[in-house]
Amino acid sequence: MSALVTALVGLAGVLWLLEPAQPAWWGLPAWTWLPGGWWAGVSQVASGVVCLALVAWARVVLGPGRTPASALRSGELSEESRRSAA
Repeated sequence: MSALVTALVGLAGVLWLLEPAQPAWWGLPAWTWLPGGWWAGVSQVASGVVCLALVAWARVVLGPGRTPASALRSGELSEESRRSAA
């Protein structure tokens, strides 16, 4: 589910970069259609990429059915890295 949401954030950024015309059904003022311009799209795409990388990392380290505590016990996560992340 996390990967889906982060992928949607990245895809929304692509929409911002493509700058489609305001649809006829859009009832709000024109300035409310995709505000922020090009840099808003770039930041959304970058956020999506970073978040997908974090989700992939967590999947690799934790795996299905594993918890952070079990990863610590197996030595995959060090106690120092756990403290620095908190």
